[in-house]
Amino acid sequence: MFAVATVAVLVALALVLVRVLLGPGVFDRALAVNTAGTLVLLLLSGRSFSTSPSSMACSTSSVPSPC
Repeated sequence: MFAVATVAVLVALALVLVRVLLGPGVFDRALAVNTAGTLVLLLLSGRSFSTSPSSMACSTSSVPSPC
Protein backbone atom coordinates (compact mmCIF):
# COMPACT_ATOMS: atom_id res chain seq x y z
CA MET A 1 0.00 0.00 0.00
CA PHE A 2 2.72 2.45 0.94
CA ALA A 3 4.78 1.37 -2.06
CA VAL A 4 1.98 2.36 -4.43
CA ALA A 5 1.58 5.71 -2.70
CA THR A 6 5.34 6.28 -2.83
CA VAL A 7 5.45 5.56 -6.55
CA ALA A 8 2.52 7.91 -7.15
CA VAL A 9 4.20 10.72 -5.20
CA LEU A 10 7.49 10.13 -7.05
CA VAL A 11 5.69 10.36 -10.39
CA ALA A 12 4.06 13.60 -9.27
CA LEU A 13 7.45 14.88 -8.12
CA ALA A 14 8.95 14.11 -11.52
CA LEU A 15 6.16 16.05 -13.23
CA VAL A 16 6.67 18.97 -10.88
CA LEU A 17 10.41 19.01 -11.56
CA VAL A 18 9.68 19.16 -15.29
CA ARG A 19 7.44 22.12 -14.55
CA VAL A 20 10.26 23.78 -12.60
CA LEU A 21 12.61 23.44 -15.55
CA LEU A 22 10.15 24.26 -18.35
CA GLY A 23 7.71 26.60 -16.61
CA PRO A 24 6.63 29.53 -18.76
CA GLY A 25 6.99 32.10 -16.01
CA VAL A 26 8.61 32.86 -12.70
CA PHE A 27 5.38 32.41 -10.75
CA ASP A 28 4.77 28.98 -12.31
CA ARG A 29 8.27 27.90 -11.33
CA ALA A 30 7.85 29.23 -7.80
CA LEU A 31 4.59 27.33 -7.42
CA ALA A 32 6.26 24.17 -8.73
CA VAL A 33 9.13 24.50 -6.22
CA ASN A 34 6.59 24.93 -3.42
CA THR A 35 4.73 21.83 -4.60
CA ALA A 36 7.99 19.87 -4.77
CA GLY A 37 8.71 20.75 -1.15
CA THR A 38 5.26 19.59 -0.12
CA LEU A 39 5.70 16.30 -1.98
CA VAL A 40 9.06 15.67 -0.32
CA LEU A 41 7.48 16.21 3.09
CA LEU A 42 4.72 13.80 2.11
CA LEU A 43 7.34 11.20 1.18
CA LEU A 44 9.17 11.67 4.48
CA SER A 45 6.01 11.41 6.57
CA GLY A 46 4.87 8.31 4.69
CA ARG A 47 8.26 6.71 5.19
CA SER A 48 8.27 7.43 8.92
CA PHE A 49 4.74 6.11 9.27
CA SER A 50 5.50 2.93 7.33
CA THR A 51 8.60 2.12 9.39
CA SER A 52 6.96 2.48 12.81
CA PRO A 53 3.17 2.75 12.69
CA SER A 54 2.64 1.71 16.30
CA SER A 55 4.73 4.50 17.76
CA MET A 56 3.08 7.01 15.43
CA ALA A 57 -0.39 5.87 16.52
CA CYS A 58 0.55 6.13 20.18
CA SER A 59 1.89 9.65 19.87
CA THR A 60 -1.05 11.07 17.89
CA SER A 61 -3.96 9.27 19.52
CA SER A 62 -6.25 11.29 21.75
CA VAL A 63 -7.47 8.13 23.46
CA PRO A 64 -5.08 6.67 26.06
CA SER A 65 -3.79 3.27 25.00
CA PRO A 66 -1.00 1.02 26.22
CA CYS A 67 2.02 1.59 23.99
